Amino acid sequence: MWPCSAVTSARRSTSCAQPAPGGVRKELRKALTNATKPTRRKIRDAARERLPQKGGLAKWAGVMPALITDFRTDRQQVIIRDSKRGHDLEAIDRGRLRHPLYGNRNYWYEQQIAPGFFTETVQAETPRIRALVWGGLSAYLETIGEK
Repeated sequence: MWPCSAVTSARRSTSCAQPAPGGVRKELRKALTNATKPTRRKIRDAARERLPQKGGLAKWAGVMPALITDFRTDRQQVIIRDSKRGHDLEAIDRGRLRHPLYGNRNYWYEQQIAPGFFTETVQAETPRIRALVWGGLSAYLETIGEK
């Protein structure tokens, strides 16, 4: 088996130890997609709940983040990325929001908001995702062994 960490936070990735063969790659991608879909929904919902409603930021940031899987031989990684343009999502996740004064981009203000809409959600979901991915891979590898 391949020792992997199932989830990473924004723009960080973890690698698997060995390259995944073709059949395993397909099953791993399927397991990752199924395991991370609820987490990606929770990230979207957390953004809508915790970010400021005024100005449309919560609605704007509350789009389901993408799942990126990379199974090249030099590195395998899983990234859940929220890559909307126009705002610094990493700063927003740290609790820092910058905005212009009534749309006037000559005057910018910094506002403190509740931090962690992205990272706290991912960290809370990591054990569940890891268990689902390992379970899916184990089941697939057992079916290979039976053939």
